[in-house]
Amino acid sequence: FSLMFLGFNLTFFPMHYLGMIGQPRRTHSYNEGHGFETWNQIATVGSFILGVGVFIGFLQFVHSFYSKKLKSAGKNPWDARTLEWTLSSPVKEYNFARTPIIKARDQAWENNYGPRENHSEKEPLDDHGVHMPDRSWCPLITATGLLTMALGLLFHQDLDATGELVRNFNVAIFGGAVFVLGVIMWAMEGPGGYHLFPKEKEE
Repeated sequence: FSLMFLGFNLTFFPMHYLGMIGQPRRTHSYNEGHGFETWNQIATVGSFILGVGVFIGFLQFVHSFYSKKLKSAGKNPWDARTLEWTLSSPVKEYNFARTPIIKARDQAWENNYGPRENHSEKEPLDDHGVHMPDRSWCPLITATGLLTMALGLLFHQDLDATGELVRNFNVAIFGGAVFVLGVIMWAMEGPGGYHLFPKEKEE
């Protein structure tokens, strides 16, 4: 984390300063004599430090994933106070087998250590099951259309190397049409889904 923190700030802070003193963004080269060299060198060093930090983090992830000596941290290793930390780890397909009764702001803490004061008792809600959504391609279609539209608006062509920027909106229009189609199909799916009725002991 320390290397990533240092590398990130050492990479991007000089870029902000370079922008303020006049260096154009998204350029692969620049002329000498503008005072950009030193700050770009600092940003380059920072990018290497950031890369080393990311690589070390990746090695830690791989080591923890395959190491048999490390013990499972459990569902709440930090003794957190909120209900999401009462779920099993890894989590099941659903969250809670029944809708939990909330009597306090820090309900998970009270479940472990008892209430701080008396609260009115509540009866659990009717067992209507856990509503689960159906699998759908519509979110992926919508996201793909949005990405295609954004890329179509960003990229441009240099016509015959004359320096004239020519934007081709065909890709953006196609992506926008796919995006709108995905949203409409997503909205027409309705609530759908199915219900699970797990036993209380599976909470």
